[in-house]
Amino acid sequence: VELVKRRALLASQHGLVRSGAAMTADVSVARLLLRQHGPAGLFRGWRLMAAGCALSYAAWFALNDLLLAWAEAVGVRKTGLTTFVCGGLAGCGAKVLHSPFDVVHTLYVSSASLHPTYRGIFQDELAAVGPRFLVRGLSLGLVRSFLRTGIVMYSYGQSKSWIRRHQDSLA
Repeated sequence: VELVKRRALLASQHGLVRSGAAMTADVSVARLLLRQHGPAGLFRGWRLMAAGCALSYAAWFALNDLLLAWAEAVGVRKTGLTTFVCGGLAGCGAKVLHSPFDVVHTLYVSSASLHPTYRGIFQDELAAVGPRFLVRGLSLGLVRSFLRTGIVMYSYGQSKSWIRRHQDSLA
């Protein structure tokens, strides 16, 4: 993941040209990262992403359960479409929570500084752009998130239903 986010910046800074397969560029960037930062360079910012992912996944499942319970309370019959829509909306809520972590992480990873800090990057961007930098790229991310998380929750619901129907024969 870090290789993809750093490729454009490093290619422009160090004259790496993407000629041929993407794998060649990734190997060149990996070598450069290893030379500049050692093995830890391949995992820059993992703590921030772990925190963001933990928060967003917890929110995703909690919001999904809340939306399904609300739909049932207002009389909406639980169907595959209901599961898909609730899962998609819950995923969008989780994406909104995760987006600031992802933006700061991307800025951290692509920082030209050898020793960037989350706080320094946050303060620099806040001063330069204002708080809107935290939702950079969110709109397209929400569309993707709605579809992906809706499909995941639909599949999860269908799998649970199938297991419940066939649990006697599976035992």
